[in-house]
Amino acid sequence: LNIENLTIYNKSSEDMSDVENDSVQTIVTSPPYYQKRSYQVDGQIGLEKSIDEHLSRLMSVMRECKRVLKEDGSMFLVIGDSYDERGSLRQVPHRLSLAMSDDGWILRNTLVWHKLNAKPENGKIKRWGTSYEFIFFFTLSTNYYFNMDKVRVPYLTEFSSGTHRHYEIYEKNNMRQQQMSIHHPLGRVPRDFIVDDVVQTTLNNSDKFVPDKNLEHSATFPEKLIKPFILGTSIEGDTILDPFLGSGTTAKVSLDNGRKCIGYEISTAFVDTRYQRCAELKYLESSKVV
Repeated sequence: LNIENLTIYNKSSEDMSDVENDSVQTIVTSPPYYQKRSYQVDGQIGLEKSIDEHLSRLMSVMRECKRVLKEDGSMFLVIGDSYDERGSLRQVPHRLSLAMSDDGWILRNTLVWHKLNAKPENGKIKRWGTSYEFIFFFTLSTNYYFNMDKVRVPYLTEFSSGTHRHYEIYEKNNMRQQQMSIHHPLGRVPRDFIVDDVVQTTLNNSDKFVPDKNLEHSATFPEKLIKPFILGTSIEGDTILDPFLGSGTTAKVSLDNGRKCIGYEISTAFVDTRYQRCAELKYLESSKVV
């Protein structure tokens, strides 16, 4: 299959020496969660014997991401947590976020992705069900590219021009009129709480790690979740990187919107499937798997 503007490296992203320094505008990815799923590939990240080893390998990838990302670039890291044998959250997302901050990354937002059709859980658990994941928005500087008009969302309520004003209470039973609210024609600034469906759910009867023998990648995020990340932090022709390509969503959204994409995926089966997924884009002509 030949697809223009897409390069997939069938190897671990712990070594991305194939990618030049300061060449990537935006990184969108979701690393394997600790002790959650086996992809039947030797050496995969996520099956380490300890959290420290897991974080060490993830940080190897993050340092490579830091090397290849442009100074005005952005990174979006979708990551969830898992429970240990005691029933305690391992807090891997927080540990990784702190490690990246210590390594020089700037955490601009912690977005919360609330999944409306989250995975059903064992009814015998004595806790709240899990229905969210974190999306960490990192940059390397405060002078990064960001086009707010590409990520605006509709206002929650309709306003008639010249009729609605805000008031503030400054004394008991007294109100002071504030400046009239001005609404942008393209919509409001999006909030850091995102409500959306997941692509696929699976039913597990326990919180214990159960290897997933199905080669279809089940840890996916929807295209519409990440589309604003790509549109708001890059322009057409820019290069987008996903160091854990997995289901290929980042590649498809990038190519659909006129960007180039580089992906790393350790599973040969996933590489073949994602290549076929992206091959249907009508204006593409040539590409390569390395």
